[in-house]
Amino acid sequence: GGSGALALSVRNLLEPGMRVLAAAPVWGPYHVLASENGAELATASFPAPGAALDAEAWLRKGQELMAAQKRLLVWLNDPCHNPTGRSLAAADRAALAEVLRTLADQGPVTLLLDLAYLDYTTDPAHVREALDDYARLGEEGRILVGASLSISKALTLYGGRGGALVFPWCREPALQAALGASCRGLFSNCSRAAQSVLVRLAKDPALTAALRTEHGAWSRLLETRAQALDGALRARGMAGAAWKGGFFTALEVPDPAGTCARLRAAGVYVVPLPEGMRVGLCGLKARDADRFAEALRLNIN
Repeated sequence: GGSGALALSVRNLLEPGMRVLAAAPVWGPYHVLASENGAELATASFPAPGAALDAEAWLRKGQELMAAQKRLLVWLNDPCHNPTGRSLAAADRAALAEVLRTLADQGPVTLLLDLAYLDYTTDPAHVREALDDYARLGEEGRILVGASLSISKALTLYGGRGGALVFPWCREPALQAALGASCRGLFSNCSRAAQSVLVRLAKDPALTAALRTEHGAWSRLLETRAQALDGALRARGMAGAAWKGGFFTALEVPDPAGTCARLRAAGVYVVPLPEGMRVGLCGLKARDADRFAEALRLNIN
């Protein structure tokens, strides 16, 4: 699926021992995907709620990697970032694009968009705006812009293991040949069921419209849960849960590992992050938001 696409990018765009740059907090398996393919993960911060992207920090980290390895691969899970549930603002995207243009003067730069969750948002216009901005960056030709697509997420086909690594603005035969050889060597071929469903959808406007309706229903459900959690947290004097899209949101807490362990003992299951904890809105019913917030209040210190 989309994980295979990320793995292919490391194998073909970096040398062993190099580092991938991603936005922290990151989806934990990013570390595994990088290390399994001979690389390591470096991070720069995703903006905090209401804050702007720290472009200077991104530039410093990019320059550090470029000086060491003479090339740069960026995994950017935007829009609908996992695990925060937030998205970059237009000004953030513009600032990041300028950072990448600067770095591209020093060596090859690839921006790979991890688009697993972009279908799950109650504001499709912000997704469309983000994709248009990234498309314009790709069309410039100074930076290699591609996307990792997850059919299992987009079509709610968990276990279907369908995905793609695409570079819409590059027609370089060597890149296509390298990716094709790697895909064959790693996976032999992609699951037929997922491909067949995707082809049927592409050929049938009525099915495509039905899928959009389904995405809208799931997005509204996720928004209801995010709002319930946000309200329950704020009612107890804690910071709320900022959410723009996707299956998750992230909360900043002190002692993440200890807090998550205490919550687990109380029957509340979350994923610890270096910066806090990931909460699965996909598994948290709105009616359970008060119980979650109260458990967090009691176990946060």
